[in-house]
Amino acid sequence: MNRGRIAGALIAIFLPLAAPAWAQNAAAPVAANLHVIHAQDAIVKPMAEWDVVQSAPGEQTGTRTLIAEGQEAVAKAPADASRYEARAYKFPTGTIRVLTFKKQPAGVIHQITYETEIYILQGEVTVDIAGKPTTLKAGDAAFLPSGIMRNKKPAGDTVVLQYFVNHTGQNPKAQVVRGNDLKLTETKVGTARWHVKRYNFDGNSIRLANMHKGGETPPGVQPRTDALLYVTKGRLRRTEDGEIFEVGPGDALREVVGKTGRWELLEESTFFGSDAPRPSGVPTPAPSGR
Repeated sequence: MNRGRIAGALIAIFLPLAAPAWAQNAAAPVAANLHVIHAQDAIVKPMAEWDVVQSAPGEQTGTRTLIAEGQEAVAKAPADASRYEARAYKFPTGTIRVLTFKKQPAGVIHQITYETEIYILQGEVTVDIAGKPTTLKAGDAAFLPSGIMRNKKPAGDTVVLQYFVNHTGQNPKAQVVRGNDLKLTETKVGTARWHVKRYNFDGNSIRLANMHKGGETPPGVQPRTDALLYVTKGRLRRTEDGEIFEVGPGDALREVVGKTGRWELLEESTFFGSDAPRPSGVPTPAPSGR
């Protein structure tokens, strides 16, 4: 039996990536009012991906990339497979995932499926943007990437933040925004102060917010869409409709459209945010009025 057939027998497809974020979450065990997923409660799965060259009769010729999911399947993957951890935060209107590739001889291999946006937290990768191979470095973000994310010889660990969310663009164009091309913009609301980098795309954006310690925002209604946040540093407290959520590094939070909330900046903090527009069929909650 050739290696391609062996690999095919071991493959375990990561099913949540077979459909857009809202379809993924339709079957996910999440409550309609879910606000916070702490790091220890995220769905964590070991993954492996590797290339096989098919040439046997009846096989599609050329190179295919196969995926193994879960400890048992990953253990059976070829020795030269790229191995990584996928940490998922599933909300009713979208999913955040963090992929962590430790430095390894196999490098980075990851099939892009329905990722709307990606941000490189650490390392460097090459991926197709509008059909063109494009290198992304730490601090860069991309909208509607495609193909296979790769780095054959990473200098160190690679960490990628993924957003599986909807967008509002009518005919959205894939694009890259370089972090070095953006300036931090200061924002003051109430007694709170922070600096923001905004990666604007065609129908959505990623926001990088550096929050200064101390201060509070006054109560305000979340406009237009849900927002999904991922915290990488510090601690913050969110009060929404009378419920209090404290978040820190590795936690994710959903700001619900139409709901009234405020922030307390407990420490110097950093988080990433993206809109999560509701697709048709997912009702928007009524304004809270609080």
